[in-house]
Amino acid sequence: MIFTSPAGPPMRPNEGSVVAALFDGRCGVCSRSARWFGERDPMGRIERLDLRDPEAAARFPDLSPDAVRAQMHVVDREGRVHIGLEGVRAALRELPGWAWLASVLGWPGLHAGAGLLYLAFAKNRLFFNRWLPVPEGEQPCTDACAVDWEALKRAAAEER
Repeated sequence: MIFTSPAGPPMRPNEGSVVAALFDGRCGVCSRSARWFGERDPMGRIERLDLRDPEAAARFPDLSPDAVRAQMHVVDREGRVHIGLEGVRAALRELPGWAWLASVLGWPGLHAGAGLLYLAFAKNRLFFNRWLPVPEGEQPCTDACAVDWEALKRAAAEER
């Protein structure tokens, strides 16, 4: 799914990036995915931003933290938000040598199947977390992990 925010400030990646990928930093699957993209992004085209960072709430106020926790969200320079498999495809297009996979994942038939697999995996990602380490000093995330987006926005405003 791709959408453009109807109101509010324009949502964009930082100056040097082409897309901003928001992820749940307390999720081992999500953190590893973000690290995987980072290791393959020598030019810094993908800004990786933990949704618990106050900057994420300030820069992307129209995004729902629960929705970001449920599926990958990638915002491009035009402010379009690519969700789920479309987010993965948007990020892959920015990696050297990986644009081909983004194209293949868009083929009719394969796109529908890959989308269903992505949704099934995303819905059950917390099951896989039991085998993956969480970042140092963090607790493993469960469905009860909530993100207070309004508190993060206030914290970002206070920092400025």
